[in-house]
Amino acid sequence: KCSYYIQQAAKQLGFANLSDMLNRRRIDYVCQQLRQDPNSPIQTLFTEAGYRSRATAWRHFTSIVGCTPREFVERNAEVENDGSAE
Repeated sequence: KCSYYIQQAAKQLGFANLSDMLNRRRIDYVCQQLRQDPNSPIQTLFTEAGYRSRATAWRHFTSIVGCTPREFVERNAEVENDGSAE
């Protein structure tokens, strides 16, 4: 019964299910860390976020964010550079 209530809570928060919520939170963590330090080792961040498999982490990242971690860092740098030019 407990897992049912947890699943329902995740759905009420707008997630498809508990796994979706956890994966999105993990990827949010990785993105936050990359914004703070773009030179952070991606694999270390994935491990800190709770991923055991590199392939799973990359698949979730690209599915949720829409690009690879390297592309994310490059895009974030471009946005920062555009903002500082004003």
